[in-house]
Amino acid sequence: PSVMGGQAELWLYDTYGQTFPTNDCPPGGHSIQVKSAPNCAWTEGWASYVSLFIDDDPLLVDTTDNIVVDFEDDLDFVFWDEGDEVEGRITASLWDFSDDSSEDDYNGNFNNDVWDTFERQNDDTFPEYWTAWKTDHTSSEEDDALLALAQNTIYYKEVNCNDGVDEDEDGYTDCSDADCIEGSTSQNGFCCGSGCSTKGGTCID
Repeated sequence: PSVMGGQAELWLYDTYGQTFPTNDCPPGGHSIQVKSAPNCAWTEGWASYVSLFIDDDPLLVDTTDNIVVDFEDDLDFVFWDEGDEVEGRITASLWDFSDDSSEDDYNGNFNNDVWDTFERQNDDTFPEYWTAWKTDHTSSEEDDALLALAQNTIYYKEVNCNDGVDEDEDGYTDCSDADCIEGSTSQNGFCCGSGCSTKGGTCID
């Protein structure tokens, strides 16, 4: 994986016009499991993802942390740090974007759901990539992808409107969050009123 990871970073460098996001990795090193920094998490998470994609195998052997991770089994990383500054969380999200497994809410493929967005513009961080990704996909695909991200503890929208948790950390929880009011019908748990549910249902505003 370290050889392929290096090749993936070279791939990123060439695609970005022979530039590279500023290295903000901690001086003491980085880890797949631990929060590092925005640019570091993106470049290292991308590199690990490409290793998985080339092998067509969700199993990653991390010799730095001396662990083996199955990115189809979220129990393998349930105790990791959370959020989009954790390289392993980014790796898992990209894997979920491009696999066709039923364990997450988004079923996609490499070209349409990872590479096309990556190739057309330069990103320093995963949030920048996500912003570009949304413009390449439908609102329905975005809703499904938001749940796949949430499965990997990356929250860009309130994803459960009945759990007492402010997932996207915008100061509004559940039905107080505008994300939870999506019109007459609701998909993927964006639902408030007496029809509020974890997944699907009818909104009664």
